[in-house]
Amino acid sequence: MKIDSIDLTNFRNYKRTNLKLYPSRNIIIGNNGTGKTNILESISLITNTRSFRASDDSEMILKGEESARVIISADGHDYKVIITKNGKSLFIDNTNIRKASDFIGHINAVLFKPDDLELFSDGPRYRRKTIDLELSKISKEYLDAVLTYNKLIKDKNALLKEQVIDEIYLNTLQERMIDPISVIIRERSNLIDHLNRNINEYYTKLSGHREKIRIDYKKCTEADRESIKKMIEDNHRRDLFYHYTVIGPHKEDFVFYFNDSEVVNYASQGQKRLLMLSFKLGIVDYIVERVKQRPVLLLDDILSELDIDNKRRLLTILPDDIQTIITATDIKNIEIKEDYRLFKLEKRRNENGQ
Repeated sequence: MKIDSIDLTNFRNYKRTNLKLYPSRNIIIGNNGTGKTNILESISLITNTRSFRASDDSEMILKGEESARVIISADGHDYKVIITKNGKSLFIDNTNIRKASDFIGHINAVLFKPDDLELFSDGPRYRRKTIDLELSKISKEYLDAVLTYNKLIKDKNALLKEQVIDEIYLNTLQERMIDPISVIIRERSNLIDHLNRNINEYYTKLSGHREKIRIDYKKCTEADRESIKKMIEDNHRRDLFYHYTVIGPHKEDFVFYFNDSEVVNYASQGQKRLLMLSFKLGIVDYIVERVKQRPVLLLDDILSELDIDNKRRLLTILPDDIQTIITATDIKNIEIKEDYRLFKLEKRRNENGQ
């Protein structure tokens, strides 16, 4: 997958702009507030149908305008999102796509952003959301399983709060949960197993040091139907007592370890940054292995917190066949041997956030 161009209209601080991207490395430089991150946000919007930082889609509309438009051209197709104050519309080659699940995955991008380090210190929900996001982009089966399971959990928890429980309906909901639970656990397990086989190698290449890194997937049970049925049966009384579903994929966690200690308690900020980069590069590998498609790699403000040696190592190990977009305030004292396209941004009027 290679993005040929990005066309923005009334998006964030861009009234109208078009970027022609290089198939390998692209570097976007500019001071804070010039709109570097907005470029990456527009790609993320096409990839996930949502922003990675806006809670309301209308926040992406340029101040004073009624709508915004993002068009990404890639591999001979145009992928378009139009945002209004009332919602958004999705198009592939001018064909309206009604369901977001049918739009997600056509363009795949893996994003590193500075606040990703919260993955180590935030709660399990944040980590589940991160894993769900990555898997949903490469497996429609997984995305459908998560959407189905979330609806069933909502219905079950509402039922458990009733004064009188309809046991037949409860059993029906729980039976319908088994297949999506199986898909979720299987796909999460496959991803974590892959990352655990590769993350140490990437960390060593980035840092120059060998450390023992692993991700512990704290799953609720095994992925086979019998194990899932037993989990549901064993927790039936607890669900009734607490009036909600106490165990399941919605309660799972992924804990990162650095030399046998939890990353959140042991690793320095610099080590966490390199570990997160290793995690993202491992996901890139997994996408290539699973769907035989190379995602676009987005690195937001990645160079500012790395020392000269780490910057050099990062730029050296970036895969040549992966289109990469890097944002930075400058590239002084950085030697980039490979071919790349440089974009220089200047402060824009009427900007609507970076």
